[in-house]
Amino acid sequence: MQWLSLLVSFLLGKFNSSRPPSLKETAREILEEVAYKSRKPAALLLAGVIGILILCGGFFMSVLELTTQYDREGIVRFTATLGAGLFLVVVPLGALIWGFTAAWPGAKAHAKAEQAREEEQELPRVPASSLEQALATLVLDFVKEREFKREIKREHAHAPVVPRESHESESPRFFQ
Repeated sequence: MQWLSLLVSFLLGKFNSSRPPSLKETAREILEEVAYKSRKPAALLLAGVIGILILCGGFFMSVLELTTQYDREGIVRFTATLGAGLFLVVVPLGALIWGFTAAWPGAKAHAKAEQAREEEQELPRVPASSLEQALATLVLDFVKEREFKREIKREHAHAPVVPRESHESESPRFFQ
């Protein structure tokens, strides 16, 4: 609605006798609106990139600790370094899942729309009237008849051509 009011004020401002807003002022208003609307997605994307970097660091830290322990001792034990590495994998992974499923702008609206769509599909259908049923039956019968005729034409088109047997008593017409 804010975009609509901005557009209307821009158009009405040109027809107004007072000083109309300049293109620079209108562009500044649009830029401020876009900047305001894009703050949350930009912050979430930046947090996502940082979370992925931390996740990768924790993963490599865990793998290095596991391989070092196995090379030295032949067994793997849970140590503080391994725990920290796993912590650096689990926490950013959970934050990324939460950030891109619950906190993303429009995620709640999308979930509500999906739920409304499912509820709409679950509603029982109203039984059709006898006229609707008769028309549906007529149309279905017509469609099946057309498909049957099409299939027959297809069979006749692909049937092998049998040459006509010629009799010796018949002579070609150009010799008569």
